[in-house]
Amino acid sequence: MAHLFIQHEVADYDAWRPVLDGDTSGREAAGARDVAVLRDVDNPNSVRMVIEADPAIGEPMMSDPQRAEKMQEAGVVTPSSLGELNPASGTGCVNGSASAIW
Repeated sequence: MAHLFIQHEVADYDAWRPVLDGDTSGREAAGARDVAVLRDVDNPNSVRMVIEADPAIGEPMMSDPQRAEKMQEAGVVTPSSLGELNPASGTGCVNGSASAIW
C-alpha cells in the first residue's frame, strides 16, 4: 500500500491537533486510512503526516476548498507539501527493532 506524505507548519500544535482528530469522517470519505503524525524535534509546530491511501487522492484532497478552509481555521501557516511514499523492499524492522538499523 502506498502512502501520502504531507508536511506543513501550524501556529499552535495543541490547537491544530483536535481539528485533525475531529475530521476522521472527512479523511475516510476522501479515502485516507491510517494517519501517523510526526513533529519536528526543533520546531514542534512543524508537522508531518504519513497517510495510508491511494496516491491518486492526494492532489484532489489538497486542492479541495473545504479542506483548505478547515486547514486555515486549524492554524496551518505554511503551504502544505505533498509527496508519495512507497514501501521499501523487505518488511518490518531489521532484527525486529527500528533501532537496529541505526
